[in-house]
This record gives sequence, C-alpha cells and structure tokens, in this order.
Amino acid sequence: MQDYDLVWDNCPGSQMGPANALSRRDEVDTSLDNTAITMLPSVSDVLIHALDVRLAERIANFTVTGLLVQDACDAMSKHVSLFPRVSFDDWTFIEGSLYFKGHLYVPEPARQDLVRSLHCSPVGGHGRYFRTVHLVQRDYWWPGLTTFICQFVAGCATCQANKVNTHPTVPGLCPISSTTSCPFQQISCNMIMDLPLSSGFDSVLVMVDHGLTKGVIFIPCHKAIDAAGIAALFFKHVFAHFGLYDKVISDRGPQFTSAFAKELAQLLEYNVALSTAYHPQTDGESERVNQELEIYLRIFCQGQPMKWADLLPMAEFSHNSAIHSVTNQTPFLLMMGFEPRAYPLIGKTFFPALNKRLEILDAAHKEASAAHTKAAQTVKERIGMKFTPWKVGAKVWLDSHNLKINFPSRKLAPQ
Repeated sequence: MQDYDLVWDNCPGSQMGPANALSRRDEVDTSLDNTAITMLPSVSDVLIHALDVRLAERIANFTVTGLLVQDACDAMSKHVSLFPRVSFDDWTFIEGSLYFKGHLYVPEPARQDLVRSLHCSPVGGHGRYFRTVHLVQRDYWWPGLTTFICQFVAGCATCQANKVNTHPTVPGLCPISSTTSCPFQQISCNMIMDLPLSSGFDSVLVMVDHGLTKGVIFIPCHKAIDAAGIAALFFKHVFAHFGLYDKVISDRGPQFTSAFAKELAQLLEYNVALSTAYHPQTDGESERVNQELEIYLRIFCQGQPMKWADLLPMAEFSHNSAIHSVTNQTPFLLMMGFEPRAYPLIGKTFFPALNKRLEILDAAHKEASAAHTKAAQTVKERIGMKFTPWKVGAKVWLDSHNLKINFPSRKLAPQ
C-alpha cells in the first residue's frame, strides 16, 4: 500500500451503512471466525518463548535424573510430605516436569543458565536482587532460590561495571602523625577563593596548626597570589610569631606545587606534603576549617557581603577560644597557657604567674599530644573497620569517574 497516496480518516459508524452491507454477505458462515486465536500473547508467554530452546531441553533432561524429582514422586505416591509444613498435594508431576505449587522445578545444573536468561535479557534488564527474584519466582522454583539469585546478581560483571556503586569500598585512613611539641610546627593550609571584593581582597589563606593546638590563622589575600606572596604571608604571620615550621600540608594548588615553593622549602629545610589527586583527606583539617569559616561569614555577613575581611580577626579569635573536639582544650590555652577574655568580667581576674604558666603549658601539650594519638587511632579503626585489605593479584573494579576513557557518551559509559 506504500505505492499509493492514501489518507487515513475516521468515519463514524452511523455513516458506514452502505459499506457494511456490501462487506457482509449472508451466504458466508462467520460463526467460526477468530476462534482459538490469541491476538496479543500474555507476558508469561513472551518470557517462555524468549528462553533458549536448548535450556528448556536441559531442564527436561535433568528433571528425569534429579534426586529431588524422584523423592517428590515417591512422596506423592505414598501421600506423605517431603518437607516440613509442605503438603504432598503441593507437588504435581505433568509430562515429565515437576511443579511445586504451580511453579516449575529447575534442577541444579540448569539454574544458572535460567537465571542468566531472565536477568540478562532485555525483559529482565539486569535488574537488582528483588526484581530478578520476582521475575524468576513467577514461573520457577527450587530450594534456596532467593540465596542463589542474590549471589548471582552480586557477581554479575555487567551490573558491577555499569551500575552506580551506592556502597563503595572505603579503605582505612592513615592519620598523619605528629611529634611536635611547639605550636605551628606542622601546618595545614588551604585557600577560600572567589569571595566578594572586600578591602581589596577576594580570598582567604587558612592556616591550621595541624600538629598540636588546632589553632588557626586567617589571612586575607588575592586569588592570583603566587608562591612568593604565600611565602611572604607565611613569614609575616607564622614565622614572626612561632618561628620556622617543620612541615606544610596542602592541596595541589599552583602556589604550593611551583618550582619556587619547592626551592624555598629546600632552602629553609621544611617538608611540603601535597595531597595526591582526588584524595582530599590529606588536607582534610584545613578543608573542615574552611567550612566553619564559610558558615561564620555566611551568618555574620548577611546583607553586607563586602565586609567579610573585617570579620576575619573576630572569626579567628572565635575559633581559637573554642574547645576542640580532639584535644578537649582551646587552642589559646595550648599556645599561651591561658585563655584571653573576650568580654569584661565582673569580679577578680586571674592571669597565672610565669612558673605556673609553664607548668600549665607543659601539661596541656602532653595532654594534647596524647589526645592526637588517641584520635588518630580511633579514626583509623572506625573508617577501616569493615575494610578487608586487597591481596596482590586480586581483581578489583576501578572507578571510571576520574578516568579518560574512549567512549562516545560519558553518560552511557561504564561506571
């Protein structure tokens, strides 16, 4: 009919009288028309015909020699129960096939092929555990069916390669140890950039005493600052107050990976520990402080986003006067031996004498070091508690999120 220029149009039945009269002849017997003809097959028929013919033959062949089939037939002939809480009436043997409550019994040698045919077919769609169990249980049965399907789906390579891993393997953390006994000898630093222009600055350099006190230093700067500018800020705000540092932990920003920064570290004899790609945990201390500072500025700069630079000294004082969860002491107490007052007090004031302050500092430093060790051990045990270390030669799945793979569409690429 494609050779003709036809137009399909709907015509009401009330206007089809002449045409109907010509097409319905009285001498033709139409009583047997459309009998025993299925216009649209059911879903179960589609699934049955979709199965491999050889698989159906294997099920029939293994059913003849199956031990469970023989035991079920004996139980039916003797009118006894084969399993507890199962009646002999639940079993049916028809045309060489065993049925349990209307579901076809599948012998063990054919189970994996059957599940693969249903799970990997376009109808099954590589569904998850419950979906595959429901698809199989509609027509088939065998002891331990749900456990078998759970293990099959968990080991399906296609599913693992293409589905999103909602429970990725989390290896244990290796906390960075510290043996320093002085403030700001092991420093973690990072930058908060792209802030509104305030007093000529658009970024904040965040320095954290990673090794002992957990104190912070917030320095306004520019996003385009280079390694020389970072070195000048370190000299002005860290070296001038605490002396030369031993180690700097940072991300892979250009200010810390440049040749100048490496040469400066070599001349001053301090180590630069850079985080590896896609592993921000190395610099997690300063990242967490960044979040706290952003929250502080977000709260107190409402309606006046241009004044954030004026609030940095108060934000620094607020952080250093708060008790840290690791040391259970304030950074001010660990740095100076006393806690500065933030507001006038009513009554006597107390500032410890020199000897007393030295005793307080020594005790506080020892307690902080012990707290660091305990916290590092707790984190190491908690994060890697359910992780089983991989063995040499073991096959593992590699996350392709940060890999460059040759695939036409990133959305449809394996995960």
